[in-house]
Amino acid sequence: MGESGIDEAGMGEAGGTGHPMKMIMSHITAARFWMAYGSSGFPRVRNDEAAFGRRPFGSDMPAIADALAASAPRGEASPRGRVAEEAFERIGELGLIGSDGKVHLLFARQGDRRRSKRVVAHSCGHSLPAGSILPVAPSLSVCSPALTFVQLGTMLPQSLLAIFGMQLCGIHAVDPLDANSTGEIERGLEGRRDGALPNRAALMTVGKLSGYLDLMPGLTGRNRALSALRLVGERSRSPMESVAFLLLCSPPSVGGFGLPRSRLNCTIELPTWLHRGIDPIGGRLAGEGARTVPYAEADMLFSYRGRKAIVDYHGEAPHEGERNLHHDALRANAFQDLGIPNFALTKRQLFDDALLEKAALQIAGCLGFRSRSRIEDAFARRRRFRRELLSGVLSEWWGIR
Repeated sequence: MGESGIDEAGMGEAGGTGHPMKMIMSHITAARFWMAYGSSGFPRVRNDEAAFGRRPFGSDMPAIADALAASAPRGEASPRGRVAEEAFERIGELGLIGSDGKVHLLFARQGDRRRSKRVVAHSCGHSLPAGSILPVAPSLSVCSPALTFVQLGTMLPQSLLAIFGMQLCGIHAVDPLDANSTGEIERGLEGRRDGALPNRAALMTVGKLSGYLDLMPGLTGRNRALSALRLVGERSRSPMESVAFLLLCSPPSVGGFGLPRSRLNCTIELPTWLHRGIDPIGGRLAGEGARTVPYAEADMLFSYRGRKAIVDYHGEAPHEGERNLHHDALRANAFQDLGIPNFALTKRQLFDDALLEKAALQIAGCLGFRSRSRIEDAFARRRRFRRELLSGVLSEWWGIR
């Protein structure tokens, strides 16, 4: 197993010790970073494995606890204190400090930790796979997406850990620097005033997360991370779309409806262009004899024993306006031409037990699917699961606002 050292390139030294000083964002602070990565204001992270040694994490890392102790120095700050202040300021510039004014940092040894009003200190006594610690800026690094996923297994219930896993495997970011985002999740606008979340390539896949967990059999949080990973779907375009997927596709024992797992945001070839040359929507499909074909994208595509059904999550803003309504209508008609029923799932349905129950039954009926699960308190589990998911998406710590 390749083990993680610390990338020393470009890192400053503290107090003439000859050691690089480095703050490592971890846990909730790292989760906020990765949720926003790919949006405005975020630096590119060096992800080349060659930048990392094969030594145990922290094997050559200095004791940096006094950097925290000097975070509010009297008089002139010490070199270590200045490093801490600069790192804290940089984290603040990225919008990653919670409403409690604290950041979560990782230290190599238990003895390096010190109490601070501004820092929640964590330690790691395990050797970590190469690439587990990624440099962001001078004196500032971040735990990798996979390591952050495991760390949150010590802090979050399975439901919210699954939501974070879907964020890592999703194709959108959430920008904490956007002042207009405050409170808009509650109104169903999901992020920005125009309703659009920044697009990005997926940071991880379920397979990559699973592979990382296989390398870490003794790491605290791994078991819960494994349990949550079984629920995760790839290519979600928004937190609320992730909620919809988890509610419909998670097993009844967890609190979902247990429908066959859908594919998220997959392309479906169409016989003709939706807008017939007025506003063409299409793309080049990869593979032998690649060609440009007309297609539309389905939020969730369910398949079961030869039957298909499409479910689209409709937040408010992305579907407002005559042009968007026109496109949605043409798209639904095109799917109907292919013989694929098209269901719309709205924010109100997700927030209402009875409406969501009815929608799930309609989708299951269309697919000819009948759950074999017999759980006496299934409705209570679904209600609890739904509330956990929605409260997690709407909460401040999640980095959405």
